[in-house]
Amino acid sequence: MNDEKVSEFELTIPIERPIQAEFFARSDHHLVPRGYRTLMVWQLAEIFYNRLGLYSALEAACIPYSNYPKSLDLSSALFKGKVDYAFLYSSEAKQLGLPYIALPSKINLSNPAYANFYDQASVTVESKIPGKDVIIHGRPIEFAIGLSKEGQYSELAQSFVDLLTGPEGSSILEECGMIPC
Repeated sequence: MNDEKVSEFELTIPIERPIQAEFFARSDHHLVPRGYRTLMVWQLAEIFYNRLGLYSALEAACIPYSNYPKSLDLSSALFKGKVDYAFLYSSEAKQLGLPYIALPSKINLSNPAYANFYDQASVTVESKIPGKDVIIHGRPIEFAIGLSKEGQYSELAQSFVDLLTGPEGSSILEECGMIPC
């Protein structure tokens, strides 16, 4: 994979505006992976672009009233004009027909070759156990597919996996903003 691949995260930015919460939003990092991955991307961007304080500025501008509890709520806010831009997965931006800025694969969590670089980023989230927190480190975002051992339609399921992992499936995944296996 190279830096020319479509990124996992997308962003539309009116460059002339300052970093202010009423202009952009993100998903809640305690509730959905897109939320904590956004914070990781901000941390990695600070390192990659050598912009000391970038992460803190973005986080401060986005707390507390521009965090959306669910990813769907955030996408809806974009369509309704409640925010000018937001941090999304590329597959979402493409499926929703939204304009975007592709971030370099060195920071967008899409490339397994950068796993060690991604590991520099970490986010603390609330555990399901009250009073306990969990630290999540940056890792490449990878999707998987599995088959049920007890499936009623195992042959059909296997055919779908074969389609998805073949040339036609790879093409479809790329069109949706994903990096095929």
